[in-house]
Amino acid sequence: MPLYTEPLNNVESLWAWNESMVDLKLVGKELKGNIRRTGTMETLVCHDMAGGYLPEECLNGCILKDSAKPYIMMHWWYMDIFTYFSHNFVTIPPTGWINQAHNHDVIILGTFITEWKGGRKLCEQFLSTEETMQRTVKQLVRIAKFHHFDGWLINIENKIEDKYLPTFRTFLLLLTSTMRSEIGSNSRIIWYDAVTVHGKLNWQNELNEKNNEWFNITDGIFLNYSWKLEQLSKTRQLAGERNHQVYVGIDCFGRGCYVAIFAPGWVIEQFPPSSHLLNSIRFWERLAGLVYPHKIRSLPIQTNFSIGFNITDSNDRFYNLSAAQLQPFYFESNIMPGNMQPCIVAPSAGDYK
Repeated sequence: MPLYTEPLNNVESLWAWNESMVDLKLVGKELKGNIRRTGTMETLVCHDMAGGYLPEECLNGCILKDSAKPYIMMHWWYMDIFTYFSHNFVTIPPTGWINQAHNHDVIILGTFITEWKGGRKLCEQFLSTEETMQRTVKQLVRIAKFHHFDGWLINIENKIEDKYLPTFRTFLLLLTSTMRSEIGSNSRIIWYDAVTVHGKLNWQNELNEKNNEWFNITDGIFLNYSWKLEQLSKTRQLAGERNHQVYVGIDCFGRGCYVAIFAPGWVIEQFPPSSHLLNSIRFWERLAGLVYPHKIRSLPIQTNFSIGFNITDSNDRFYNLSAAQLQPFYFESNIMPGNMQPCIVAPSAGDYK
């Protein structure tokens, strides 16, 4: 029987959620130790592809039809935070993504999103009283702790009425502090630059007086994508010592400190299936000199470098994200797979299995 992680699409289902509803096989691998880096820039990758929760993300894997286009992430060492994104109200990352991220010492976030008229109603529901707000925080923390992911991208893309703004501020404060208390130092609550402190939906593309309060009470801000260079200079100045907690949005579909790369699955959705792996290598190779890769933190390691593909006895293509293993670090390849030089960056010399 296929096992799927499922999103939550309304406030009632969020409040009703409990651990007994989830098969324990869908609980991900826990991230061990403090992985916060100091003195280097971080890269956040926001994975938004084809609506999310795809058949190939099933815990058991699936036989690939000709139309299937799984996104293969091989360049984990180039990123620090991976966000699983969909347009569902509460997006819980599939188990395979949690395990892959944590195998590579990468923080993984789910998404809490409200949008347009429906989103406005959702906000009114969970912000209607202190009790409903606190219940929402409690459930978001509970879900993250149970599934073993590390935080939330908070994406509010609808107007928030004035009367709800004080409660919303408390929501962000309480969620950030409770996640840190329950999850630990790897917890992240990242605010997406959309709604201003006055409750208006107005993307700023910079850090300024209209979104600085949200930045101050969370672990960072993901700037919208239509920024100009002068806005980044202003952002850095205002952020001060927290400039490393500003993630500058780069949308791979071309709609438009730290970097937030949105929708790298673009290389899958917009190009022929035969070139998927090659285009993924091309995409990340162009970023190699602009990001700060991280190293393996602990030994020993064991891997066969599988990316999750297999062939069944009946000669069908089979893909299982959960079967993917520790990936090598890819140096410059000259864009040709035959010339690639994969390697593992280890903390010291020695024998590794």
